[in-house]
Amino acid sequence: MSEDEFVVLLEHAGLTEVSDDGGQEFVEKSLLLGWLVREGIELFGAAFLRQQSEKRDDDAAAASDNDNGALENANGIVLLDTDALAASGTNSRATLAQRILERLVECEWLSPIEFDYDEQETEEWKATLYGLRLSTADAYRIYIGKDSA
Repeated sequence: MSEDEFVVLLEHAGLTEVSDDGGQEFVEKSLLLGWLVREGIELFGAAFLRQQSEKRDDDAAAASDNDNGALENANGIVLLDTDALAASGTNSRATLAQRILERLVECEWLSPIEFDYDEQETEEWKATLYGLRLSTADAYRIYIGKDSA
């Protein structure tokens, strides 16, 4: 999946919001993860998730990937096993959704938005928001350009 396709999908799913001043488009973490768990995981395909060797050793990665419905090939590319995902529980899908979100941030398709919250606000209330690098208008322009080419 390309970045423009990702942004178009977010827009179609109703996940993108625009700041009050109209200056930035963003998505809320909990809504994005929920969408990924429900229907987004399979859309990312084989090449999107890559082994994060500095975070996990090879044995732990292979065991973890097999438990989550993801299979690693010889090149370290994680392939999503949709049959295993369908048979697996929500926890496995939630783990993969979190890994996809981490990869989206790593690729800089999304970037965390920092806010200055009042001291009285609780951690539970604070939403984690991610800004989009590519605007929906630009994403549609690129996406439509691919169709016409």
